[in-house]
Amino acid sequence: MGGQDAFRGYFLQVIVGVLEALDEKNMWEFLILEPDLESEKVDIRWIYISPPKTVDDQVKSSKNPISLRKVKLWAEELEKAEFADEYHLVLLGNFSQEVSKMENYNKVKLIKFSMDIVGLHQRAAHLLGKYLERNKYGLMEADFKERIIDALITKFSEFSTKGEQISRDNFDKMLKDWITTLSSQKIRKATYDSFEEQGFYSFDNWSHFQNISFPKIFVRDNLRMRIIQALLDYIKSDENITKFIRITGLPGIGKRRLIYEILTQLSNKNYIYYVKSETLKRSNLITKIVSNQELELILVIDECKRSDYLEYYEILANQGSRLILITISEDPEVESIDVYKYRLKPLSIDAIKKILTDEFKTIPEYIINRFAEHNITNL
Repeated sequence: MGGQDAFRGYFLQVIVGVLEALDEKNMWEFLILEPDLESEKVDIRWIYISPPKTVDDQVKSSKNPISLRKVKLWAEELEKAEFADEYHLVLLGNFSQEVSKMENYNKVKLIKFSMDIVGLHQRAAHLLGKYLERNKYGLMEADFKERIIDALITKFSEFSTKGEQISRDNFDKMLKDWITTLSSQKIRKATYDSFEEQGFYSFDNWSHFQNISFPKIFVRDNLRMRIIQALLDYIKSDENITKFIRITGLPGIGKRRLIYEILTQLSNKNYIYYVKSETLKRSNLITKIVSNQELELILVIDECKRSDYLEYYEILANQGSRLILITISEDPEVESIDVYKYRLKPLSIDAIKKILTDEFKTIPEYIINRFAEHNITNL
């Protein structure tokens, strides 16, 4: 048998194990893939408690039509093993007319499948759907079931290499853990997808805003460097609290760009969203945050006046470390509540000159100097 044929045979053996494990008529208690037996004819062993018995499967596949002669040969060799109470010969492929009509050969039961990989995968997903219904998991979408089947095939392949025994209890627990995890992921994805439909912007989309993308170079003066480091330390700290950050300052001073530069340094940006306060109030996100305790979020709230900010603080202050709220305002007030707050000051004349020089290389130096000095004078 060539390498490709051997791999196909191994894969088919694993998927047969998945199919039979999910079959509601198969009331097994333990299964072993590639059991460590003297006979190499046994690919899958099923152990039952009530009534007690052992059933051994041999899986055979062929691209050519499977003839009666081959079935007799395989069945007789399997039966000679004498390790089990019952024997199953699992056949995958096309069958001669005689074999198509057969259900048993002597004491060996014949189980026949098409060798259509896609069809076998779909059959496994169908059986998984029945399993989910029996165990009160409810209806699941096709892509959800396909991911579970792929995971089962991978796991059964691992079991096969080890000849490891799997109990029904552990099989059910493994599936329950996967279903719970995938359900949570699905709920989170649906929640995050709904954000942008309501006027929120992902971190990537926010990066294309003009006040973020221009100027290309972010000039860090001493104040901004201190703020960046302090807020990064705060955001990354292990405190199990809802973290509130408030950045205020005059229009055009770089508040949004400063926050963007801070968040750029985080490794996971999938949970970062930008929204204006009025949009947030019209959405159902606050309700989702409170009701869904698995939702993780860094929310940048722009144009957030003091009254809005105090309302968010009152509702969301006890949501734990899964939530970080960064609010932006032009209000000059000093907050009295427990929050990291910074009043951003203008850049120095030298910093403004550097931005203008980098962005507008053809503008004469005297114009850049006059513009920078005028800008500072009018702030």
